[in-house]
Amino acid sequence: MKKIKFLFTAVIIFTTLSCETENEISDVKNSQYKVKKMTKDEVISKEVIFKKIKQIEKNIDHGNISDKQVYISDLNILIDTDNGRYLENESTGDHSYIFPIFEFNPKNNYLKNLLFDYIGNNEYDTYIIEYGFTQAEYPSLNIQQLSQRQTKFYKVDLNNTTLLGNIIQNKSTSTPYQICIEVWEQVLIPNNQGDNIGGEPIYEWGEFLVASQCEVVGGGGSGNGSGGDSGGGSGLGDSGGSGSSSGSTPYTDYSPIVSTVTTTNEAIINGNLVTGFINQLGYSEKIWWNNTATPQQKIDIITHLLDNKTIDNVINNETTNFINELITLTVKKDAKFTFDNNIDPNNSLNFNTIQEFENYLDNYSNCDAFDLELIDDSLQQLVKTARCKFKMTSLVPYYINVQVKQNLASSTSPYEVVSVTSNQSGATLAAEWHQNDDFDVSYSDNVVTITFTGSASMNCFIDGIGVFFSDQVKIIIKVNKDTGAFISGTLSGFDH
Repeated sequence: MKKIKFLFTAVIIFTTLSCETENEISDVKNSQYKVKKMTKDEVISKEVIFKKIKQIEKNIDHGNISDKQVYISDLNILIDTDNGRYLENESTGDHSYIFPIFEFNPKNNYLKNLLFDYIGNNEYDTYIIEYGFTQAEYPSLNIQQLSQRQTKFYKVDLNNTTLLGNIIQNKSTSTPYQICIEVWEQVLIPNNQGDNIGGEPIYEWGEFLVASQCEVVGGGGSGNGSGGDSGGGSGLGDSGGSGSSSGSTPYTDYSPIVSTVTTTNEAIINGNLVTGFINQLGYSEKIWWNNTATPQQKIDIITHLLDNKTIDNVINNETTNFINELITLTVKKDAKFTFDNNIDPNNSLNFNTIQEFENYLDNYSNCDAFDLELIDDSLQQLVKTARCKFKMTSLVPYYINVQVKQNLASSTSPYEVVSVTSNQSGATLAAEWHQNDDFDVSYSDNVVTITFTGSASMNCFIDGIGVFFSDQVKIIIKVNKDTGAFISGTLSGFDH
């Protein structure tokens, strides 16, 4: 097995506040390391790191950096951007950004962190570090016990979503990782840089992990890391035992990598709240969540739940009931929704409850066409346009208008449906209509049946919450093949 002759230097913060002597404090002030807490706003202000997290969201599809806990739907994890750490070796300039990860259905309970490590030229390598202990175990472990645990370093290629999925979900036992010779040391570390107590820093005990002479285990090896995330990252795999690999990572003058174990109770609390909500869903609703709900819908629901968390770290019953009823309605109507903070009482249809909204939607069911008319083309006698309207609401006048252009049969050409178009009219402020491109035509004697679909959407303000609700609507038109005149028209949607 080839050796990687670079040095892993990890600094781990042990979050137990301690009493210090003057000599200890003096030693800390002269330490080469600086550790700083990072909030979500600070993460967003760091353009390169912000783009890295956005890259995870883009390639994994989807997440939401605007929230303190970024939910990555496809990986079923939370990245806690509001409880990150910035760590710098002030003597060398080496630095990194580290964030806690919460897994909803972990394959193991080992503590993991997301690490962006500076490698020069404004480039960062991305790692997921899997420690040989859980978050619950970590505070009670001393130096000797820590030295008996094994840390695994998984390099991540953010452009390879399969490998990144293996990293988080431990899908592959062959995904390569790096193990090193580990030396643990305990020091005092300034934790707040004087932010909270009049400029005087407070200190916390922490453990430094010096990891060197690293070897690649599993898989076929990874790239040299000199080119950032695109340079042959390996991903993260199973946390099983180590063993040699037929391939290994070549050495190319690595700078030391600095890291710190970063934990957060908030991500654990929020993750458990979300898990509890999912577990309480009914059978059909749980199937919808697992198989049908879009990533954006999941993000909206989780964000809404956590935004309504009480100071006691519980989700109030009103919020839970509202989301439950909205999901049940969505399943029943086979519809879609997103939350939208831009929707307010002035640009929407207003409802006090989900039930009131459902009663409104029932009016869309089996809506019949009216104002049937046939328009002759003044220049072409055999060109006919049949038109009709569908009244979409009884609260305000809102209509979908349909036009079917036809060429009637002649001695030289058969009957033909040339085009089917539609548009909305009336009170359209809170509504949208988009017709799908395709339409089907069938014949039975002299009756022509035209079927097409579209998306009917509306801005709704339900119980003080802005909801954009939409569904696929089917419209069936029957016309007389000989005359082109309308026979009937029906619209169905929001009730399948």
